[in-house]
Amino acid sequence: MQLLRLHLTFPYITRGDGSQSSGIKFEGQTKWRELGLGTDINGHELSCFIPLLKASPDLERDASVLQKWTAAICSYTTTLEIVKVPAHRQRSVLVILHLLRSCPNMRIIEASTSGYPLDHIGKFTAKELLKEPWACLRLEVLSIPITQVHDTYVSKNPDARYDYQMDLYSQLSRLTNLSKLNLGFHCKDKIDNFTSLLFSLENGLNTLAGLKSMRVLDLHYPKIDLGRKELEWMCDNWPQLKSVNYERRDRDDMWWRSWGDEVPLSDRAWALLRSERNKFLEAHDYDD
Repeated sequence: MQLLRLHLTFPYITRGDGSQSSGIKFEGQTKWRELGLGTDINGHELSCFIPLLKASPDLERDASVLQKWTAAICSYTTTLEIVKVPAHRQRSVLVILHLLRSCPNMRIIEASTSGYPLDHIGKFTAKELLKEPWACLRLEVLSIPITQVHDTYVSKNPDARYDYQMDLYSQLSRLTNLSKLNLGFHCKDKIDNFTSLLFSLENGLNTLAGLKSMRVLDLHYPKIDLGRKELEWMCDNWPQLKSVNYERRDRDDMWWRSWGDEVPLSDRAWALLRSERNKFLEAHDYDD
């Protein structure tokens, strides 16, 4: 079957009342495979679906409208496999959460954060991610900015953050086809988020040992606690791994390492890199 794609981009059609619409008709289209959403300068990327529901464009203030809207997207896309949207404000987050829970054929979910200031990026909290089980267990690429593993910086229950992390690891461990995982984000601001996923062996990383197809791990912002023993664990457990991109929590904001990208993996066998990994890690100052 031919891959059917719908990419919604601007310019919008402006109605007489000042509201905007892409003018796209959805009737009769039941076999979308790929959905991409474009944006305008004000980030109105998702309002192109408003004509489908004849709803108010103020989606962030009307949760019931947004729920109906996302449900309608799923009902029109029963074969949806690929979604690429900007992670702009919470409306994008709610859409992706609904797709995670509703689309069993989904292979790729990418929520781009590039170019947005921090306060314009929608936040995926552990509480929302874990509220319902995910249906899309065939995911190969997952790129969402998880920035709030726990709700507050200071918790009355210190174990709650650990519990959230273990539950998140457990959910991710079910995605056995996963080849690219990006839980960080690229934005204009530099931050150090206390509530990020720690990604250390002490906090449950070994739960992901079954993700044997993992090729790219991109954690980027926020800073995390990823040390040499975690990198060696990844070498041993993810045999197809090509690149790890992250920022160490104990370094200044300008200190970066892209482990794998700094080695011409396209010209070297992965087995050679594995055999030299200790020398490589020491040369680049990866300490426990």
